[in-house]
Amino acid sequence: MKYLIQKFAALCLFISLLTNAALAANKGDIIIAASSDKPTLYQIATRISQQLIERGIDSAVLDVDKSTLSILKNADVVITLGNQLSHDIVEQFPNQNIIAIATSAPDLKNSADKTVLVIQQPLCRQFLLIKNLSDNIQTVSIMASNDKMREPLQQCASKHQLTLRFHLKQADESLAALLARSLDSDIILALPDREIYNQKTVKTILLQAYRRRIPLIGFSRSFVNAGALAALHSTPEQLASQVTHLVQSYLRTGRLKPGRLYPRDYSVYINHQVSNALQLDLPDASRIREGINKGEAR
Repeated sequence: MKYLIQKFAALCLFISLLTNAALAANKGDIIIAASSDKPTLYQIATRISQQLIERGIDSAVLDVDKSTLSILKNADVVITLGNQLSHDIVEQFPNQNIIAIATSAPDLKNSADKTVLVIQQPLCRQFLLIKNLSDNIQTVSIMASNDKMREPLQQCASKHQLTLRFHLKQADESLAALLARSLDSDIILALPDREIYNQKTVKTILLQAYRRRIPLIGFSRSFVNAGALAALHSTPEQLASQVTHLVQSYLRTGRLKPGRLYPRDYSVYINHQVSNALQLDLPDASRIREGINKGEAR
């Protein structure tokens, strides 16, 4: 019985690949390449396909790996999700029309003429979030495992009249020691850095910051649910809408505009239990977003 189930699953996969290959043969057809091993990215891929189909644009989500990349060669536009998968596809199809959706700002070989949407919020938007939370916040601590972001972070902090305290983790330094050094500011800004913030460390960092009554800005909605004061996050729906507009523009003009993009739409999430416990009187999310938008428009 188990063998029959496996054979049936293999047959379904084969039919799916044939269907997608046929789909990719026509002008204007879109293939969205993602891996079901990355459920968050796969959810975005599914939502992109739904929005495109709702607008009468043929598209299909292909659960792809290196062995199935050849199916993409006839697609009019390939939308890729994930840094590694985007790298593999751009490398194999340098002349393909590609919209690469990356979790962080990647260095993609042969990507100078590609459209790259980084779903991580832009750095200066994070400082605008802090600026619009409270006029009493003047100093911002950031813990990092490498030095590469120091300069752009400093530029954003200076632009918005905030003082950055950048704490680089030393080779033999414990997280506890790094955190102790970082509790020297009005607020901590967390950035996606797995060596600093991961499942084993987040709870401890949040607890120690809370005990010192120092709020922490996270980088996801789940981070806010875990105890961060606030975060900016773009939903799959918001990201899909932005990608859909890129595809529609391509179908009108016949070209994709190369360059790096960041989320156009986003939501502001506030943990009101934390703000109340820390006795912080914060504006509501709509006013914070309005302030961020005004800051970005200047």
